[in-house]
Amino acid sequence: MWKDFHSNNRTRLLSLLPENCMVCFSSWQEVVYSNDTLYPFRPESNFWYLTGISEPDCLLVLIKSENSFTASLSLPERDQKHLLWEWKAFTQEEAYSLSWVDSFVSIASLTTLLSGDQNHFFCLSSQQHLFPGQSVTNGLEEILARLRYIKTNEEIAMIEEATTITKAWLESVHMLINHWTNEKTIQNALIAHFYLQWSHWSFVPIVANWHNACVLHYKSCQDTLKKWDLLLIDCWATHGMYAGDITRCFPVDKGFTPRQQQVYAAVERVKDFALEKLRPWLLRWSYIQEVIQRIISELGELWLITEKQLSQDEHARKKYFPHGLSHSLGLDVHDPAPYAKDMIIPQNMVLTIEPGIYIAEEAIGVRLEDDVVITADWARTL
Repeated sequence: MWKDFHSNNRTRLLSLLPENCMVCFSSWQEVVYSNDTLYPFRPESNFWYLTGISEPDCLLVLIKSENSFTASLSLPERDQKHLLWEWKAFTQEEAYSLSWVDSFVSIASLTTLLSGDQNHFFCLSSQQHLFPGQSVTNGLEEILARLRYIKTNEEIAMIEEATTITKAWLESVHMLINHWTNEKTIQNALIAHFYLQWSHWSFVPIVANWHNACVLHYKSCQDTLKKWDLLLIDCWATHGMYAGDITRCFPVDKGFTPRQQQVYAAVERVKDFALEKLRPWLLRWSYIQEVIQRIISELGELWLITEKQLSQDEHARKKYFPHGLSHSLGLDVHDPAPYAKDMIIPQNMVLTIEPGIYIAEEAIGVRLEDDVVITADWARTL
């Protein structure tokens, strides 16, 4: 499946580009953590989408001319020192078995290839510095977003497995909540769970209790859990390069306080309302605005904002709900999509639903997040 998947993606991309053009993608280089220690490598998402290759220092060159498409790969040349320290070199045979490219080019011949007489040269804006002297035609990211935001059945299965791995661990936290002592212990256990499932995390897990949950991307994870705290966990496993994104909130002690219960129930009602509204071919902007109005209604029921405040400032709700409601999900946690007011939500798009209410003055932060796929008739929770 995946070989056809990557070669089909290249064909679809080139079919949307003008005649007589060249497109280049780097898999990226490894990044130094400190001295001679490297961060774990992850390829650039679009490069993997078009090749299936997860090796550093590779270059993909696509050429479209007179309705013919060609794909060439340049692989890094490894010396004996590298082979001694880093195991083996990635071979052309391995690369072909993953990507089905048409040919391989040496690093020395890349200069000649890049100096061709194509009318248009495309590359990612983040990689323009790799191709000095090239006059870059803009718009590649927007075209890739239109390709990537509609998923194949195989991609949906990968994302669903990622969410299954994530949910399984969150259920364990819920059952064992009284055994955890601090945020860091939970974060470390979560990372260990992902590794044991041959998975990884898409982003360092957020584990935030009490007032920390009002910091949207809280990073410290140093606080001790205390009685009557409310614990927020936002985490993302990956499976086969594809990410899940789930958020849950749990009372640290035996149950919610009355106020925590009020806020939690309000967020849950909004999440359920959003799921009911999602349908294929729905105008995204209308969906977002309708759900935001429901959030505003819940904030009023919680005595957090008034009609007078809203009449004076239409963004008053942002004090308590400051982030977006949904984002595309796929190879990246925030996968690209052609976001615009006139965007229609298509069948086979995977996106999140993540309402939240954050009351810093009461040290209560609640966010509930699920991943859904748009089917032929409705939205299904993964």
